[in-house]
Amino acid sequence: MLRKALFLMSGLLTMGAEAQILSVSPLFPKEQDTVTIIYDATQGTAALAGVTQVYAHTGVITTRSASNADWRYVIGNWGTADARVQMQNLGNNKHRLRFHMKNFYAQAGTFQPGELILSMAFVFRDQNGNTVGRTAEGKDIYSPVFSTGLFARIVNPETKVNLRSLGSSFLVEAWASKDCGISLSLDGVQVRSKSSADSLQYLVKAAGAGRHTLIFSAADGSLSTADTQYFVVNPTVKNGILDASYQQGVNYLASDKVRLVLFAPNKSFIYAIGDFSNWEPDTAYFMQYSPAQSLWWVDITNLTPGREVGFQYWVDGKIRVADPFSELVLNEYDDAFISTQTYPGLKPYPKGKTKGAVGVMTPGKAAYTWTTQGYQRPKKERLIIYELLLRDFSAAHTFKFVQDSLTYLKKLGINTIKLMPVNEFEGNISWGYNPSFHMAVDKYYGRIDDLKALIDAAHKQGIAVILDVVFNHAFSQSPLCQLYWNSAAFKPANNNPWVNPDARHPFNVGYDMNHESRATQDWMDRILRYWTQEFKVDGFRFDLSKGFTQVNSGSDVAAWGRYDASRIALLKRMADQIRSVDPNIHLILEHFADNSEEKELNDYGFMTWGNGNAPFSEATMGFIGSSDFGWSISREHRGFNQNGIVGYMESHDEERLMYKNKKFGNSSGTYLVQNLPVGLSRVAMASCLFLPVPGPKMIWQFGELGYDYSINHCSNGTESPNCRLDVKPVRWDYWNDTNRRKLYYVMAAMNYLKTLDEVAFPVDYDLNAAGQYKRLNLWHPNLNVVVVSNFGMAAGSADPNFPFTGRGYDYLSGDSMDVNNKNGSISLPAGGYKVYTSRRVAHPYYWKSLNSSTATVDVPGMAIRSYPNPAKELLHIEAGNESFKASIFDLSGKKLMQEYGASGKLTLVLHGLKPGMYLLEISSDGGVHSSRLLVE
Repeated sequence: MLRKALFLMSGLLTMGAEAQILSVSPLFPKEQDTVTIIYDATQGTAALAGVTQVYAHTGVITTRSASNADWRYVIGNWGTADARVQMQNLGNNKHRLRFHMKNFYAQAGTFQPGELILSMAFVFRDQNGNTVGRTAEGKDIYSPVFSTGLFARIVNPETKVNLRSLGSSFLVEAWASKDCGISLSLDGVQVRSKSSADSLQYLVKAAGAGRHTLIFSAADGSLSTADTQYFVVNPTVKNGILDASYQQGVNYLASDKVRLVLFAPNKSFIYAIGDFSNWEPDTAYFMQYSPAQSLWWVDITNLTPGREVGFQYWVDGKIRVADPFSELVLNEYDDAFISTQTYPGLKPYPKGKTKGAVGVMTPGKAAYTWTTQGYQRPKKERLIIYELLLRDFSAAHTFKFVQDSLTYLKKLGINTIKLMPVNEFEGNISWGYNPSFHMAVDKYYGRIDDLKALIDAAHKQGIAVILDVVFNHAFSQSPLCQLYWNSAAFKPANNNPWVNPDARHPFNVGYDMNHESRATQDWMDRILRYWTQEFKVDGFRFDLSKGFTQVNSGSDVAAWGRYDASRIALLKRMADQIRSVDPNIHLILEHFADNSEEKELNDYGFMTWGNGNAPFSEATMGFIGSSDFGWSISREHRGFNQNGIVGYMESHDEERLMYKNKKFGNSSGTYLVQNLPVGLSRVAMASCLFLPVPGPKMIWQFGELGYDYSINHCSNGTESPNCRLDVKPVRWDYWNDTNRRKLYYVMAAMNYLKTLDEVAFPVDYDLNAAGQYKRLNLWHPNLNVVVVSNFGMAAGSADPNFPFTGRGYDYLSGDSMDVNNKNGSISLPAGGYKVYTSRRVAHPYYWKSLNSSTATVDVPGMAIRSYPNPAKELLHIEAGNESFKASIFDLSGKKLMQEYGASGKLTLVLHGLKPGMYLLEISSDGGVHSSRLLVE
């Protein structure tokens, strides 16, 4: 007679030595059975440990599901005390739910004829749904459902592959779904059998290092089945000393050989697993250990040169992690949403063979060929930085699109691009400040060589590239967290070499790095060296650098910002290390600490962020009282010795000026700041004062076109602080608006002026940013500059404080004037501004068109228009007046059609194309534009 048994199912396939999350009775549940589910809240994420009342949220995977994660017939009203899924508290963090399977799920809909249940799916929650229990990886929990027939299962051990120490013993327990003939064999030798029973047990002694096979067989007349398990007996760990020439991570020894090195103190044993071992432990890849260095290593040989190899470390038979220094990472769930256009030829995740992040190495890979040699990055005083989030810069969200946009950025006059984090982060849709692998390029933006090509092309255009990096914290997918993890508390364990169990400062996200740990310092130095040498990046912006402190300020924000000598020492140490690799590397801190601390760091060569958003937005909105932006962008106002303040009016963290102008702008009579042309003109006025102030400056993407969606814009068109990280509309069509285009030209003109020696390195300067009339004076023997403005709501007169007499020149219009009185008043309307120079400054060609609607700049996505899409018989293509070539390819890359548009227009006849998806490629002197085309 079949007895009750409880067993673990944490997924459709379980792997690794995991504790029980979900127990199900009967052992082989069928859809017409009454089942009992017991959930252990201390397992998996353990988020519900200690919660008195737990609710299930459950559905089924059926033969009509689109995938093995496509829930149907879902039971449970989230956030309510739904009696249908209210679980009985059994004590000791165990919770039970009992129901007739088919009838229970049929409450949510009618099963279709022939539709079969393949598995039950669960997550668990508290009443409000604020706390949720899932697997340790944060995934849904699945339990299989069986059909009629004969089934056999080894229920103990619970997993298909097990690791055992030499000489140990363990109990094997196996069950059949009915009384029948059963037997158990070990390495092909039968060790136990019964002629009519539903279960057996056998004590196995782990003798002999290597892999061993257990097969449990059941037979009943014409029916027979079997379940197979493997166990590997570990060899004795070999101790030694690893030569210092080998670094942590992958060491490429030859085109077919690598040495893997992992820092992991206090671990008992580690296997390297991967494509080379069919993702199972093999004693050939059992790692050696150096107790003195806390390093594990193993050589992998006979690899195919140029072929990508997936690999992980299996630590103590419990933890599977990718290498912390992985350059490319595969993710089972995220990768499915990365298109072949973004990442052609992405290596598939080894589904069903492992779990968690997978690192990729490529022995014998051809090195990227750099085409730009001898590039000289701009000095920090000349830096005009364009901060850019690839995700919201284009719908394509690719390195390639940014590369194709370099002409647009070059004509804007910027000389530096700052990419928000492009290293591997959790999920695909993110700002990137939730890092999981700090040395891997996130595939959502493209391939490793695509990023190199972007940097290469930027250098060719004279544009530096700075990476935004996040060393304050890591998120739970990081191997730095997972290798030493407290599952019950869902945070790093107390013995974690890199990560603090609890953050030591306010406003921390993720898990706080311990920067006083030598392990963390070595890890960070290695990663910065990699980006510098491998990608030729020109600098780094360190997110939340104030968080490097190990002085515990708890939740006291004021204490966190006070002068901290230990934090300064940590940052200086880091700077010394990376400057030993590249002495001229640009280092920018998002610091916002005590002014004395920022001054000391500036004196050491760091640049620090200067947030001018609040006063600049007050000024452009027309509210003068709190609009003095001098402190945020001028070293003189803060007593700094160096021009190291990276001033900005907008950043990824701040509200957009034009959004505030349009929504909250002041008014006086007919003068309305909320009027689009007026608001844009006031941003241009602010830019004329902002950009020429000595020191590095930063522009947030599309600020040059007056981007006016709130930072809190939601994907559904509403606004909420909860939507701050949501995808934002990409508005390249702003270029079609004459007033927005004028703002671009004004900023381009001022950017050009800023890069002149006389402006970047003036003998002296004075910024008067208080009050209605704001003024900037720059003095140099070869060129004097005066910017004067009226931020008020009515016309008035401003004192320009001219440093010269004689002929003066209106920089933005090209007009000239006689300056007879240095303090002669200048009449300015509300929102009026002027930029004067003591000699005529040559303009790039398009400045003459500041007030023209005919001037053009190569704007990505705007030069080409094709419609309709989907298309049926005809496809119309427009490209202005530019000649171009249009080609259509199938998804394998085969060219199917090619025609030329001689006058900027072309109509393609699609009669010969079958319905389906194609690639449309349009080539011209301006570049190549690619997009998908759906033919119906």
